[in-house]
Amino acid sequence: MSQHKPEITEGTPVRVLKWDGQYTGTVVRRDGDTVFVAYHDSCVEDDMGIADVEALADPTPEESAWRGGFGIMSADGGWDIVPVHQEG
Repeated sequence: MSQHKPEITEGTPVRVLKWDGQYTGTVVRRDGDTVFVAYHDSCVEDDMGIADVEALADPTPEESAWRGGFGIMSADGGWDIVPVHQEG
């Protein structure tokens, strides 16, 4: 019996297989068989092949809403990751 895999489009939370499935992110853009992923709780984005990701089976609301982040220096001199908010 074949298992249906959800289509991966912009806004799909995914597990990144190319890093042994250790990281997750949200697809912020897709161009053919290339996806651009904003890693969760990070200011890093990466492009990779569609075969390098799989849709998360049960993403949290935070994972579903994530569209990337940026780093800011905190008052104690460390770094904090602040999520990017999109209107709409």
